[in-house]
Amino acid sequence: MYTGQLQPHEGLRDSHRLVYINDAGAARKLRRKGSLIIFFSHQWLSLRLPDPRNLQSEEMAHALNEISQEHRVRPDQIYTFVDYSSMPQTCLDMQLLAIQSLVAYAAASTLTVIICPSSVHMDFGTVCNFDTYATRLWCRGEVFGTCLLYTSAAHDQDGQRTRR
Repeated sequence: MYTGQLQPHEGLRDSHRLVYINDAGAARKLRRKGSLIIFFSHQWLSLRLPDPRNLQSEEMAHALNEISQEHRVRPDQIYTFVDYSSMPQTCLDMQLLAIQSLVAYAAASTLTVIICPSSVHMDFGTVCNFDTYATRLWCRGEVFGTCLLYTSAAHDQDGQRTRR
């Protein structure tokens, strides 16, 4: 649900607004039912908050609207993964486990959408855009996870090339 700004994981969890997809099989089952799982990849724009000016959340909302129309799915058929909202933020041990699983989350998604509007980092005063996004190892890992999905989807369990 779009609320105008990204919400932290714990707040969404405590208000029962998170849907847990616990493994790749559950993700495949959702996709077979016609649902979409959208993985948003982005660069944080401050040290404490991912999107302090709501620039990225606006881009995400716009992307979700376009994806919904293009794929002809209702909003309730779209599940989103955004690090700040989908991964623990206050328990550092749990957060580390989730960070180590970022590639798997991306690989389980239907689509990966890169969000990188031109902006200025609030703490460093540096420009953030696609060029800076592309230099970040985590962002590259997320995109790599999406590539794994399409590579593995092109082969069956025996490693033989299949039609898509």
